[in-house]
Amino acid sequence: MDTVVAILVLALLVMALPVPAVITCLKGKYGMFALGLFVHPCWWFAACRLARPNSFWARHYYDEEKFAWARHRYGEPGLPRPTFPVPVPLATRESGRRWRAPEAGAGRGGHGEGT
Repeated sequence: MDTVVAILVLALLVMALPVPAVITCLKGKYGMFALGLFVHPCWWFAACRLARPNSFWARHYYDEEKFAWARHRYGEPGLPRPTFPVPVPLATRESGRRWRAPEAGAGRGGHGEGT
C-alpha cells in the first residue's frame, strides 16, 4: 500500500510542475520561466499573474476588459512602457490631488535631475 501512495504522490508532482511552466510560457513570461527552472514556485506565481498583451494567452483567453488591463500594465507592443503617476508633496497639492503625471523628460520616478 505504501508503494501505491508513493507512486501517486510522485505522479502528482510530475504532473504539477509542467502545467504552470507551460502556462507561464503561453503568457509570454519567459524570464519567469527561466527562473522557474531553478525555483519552481516562480512558475505558479507567473501562471497566476496577468499575461503580456501580445502573448498567446492574452489573445485567446482575455475579453476586452482584461486585454485593456494587460495593455495598460505592459504597454502596447513595440512602444515604451507607460509611466506611472508620482505622488505630489503635501505642500504643493492642488485641490486635493494626490497624484500628477511625470514631467516630460523626467526619469522613471518623475523627479528632476538635481534630486
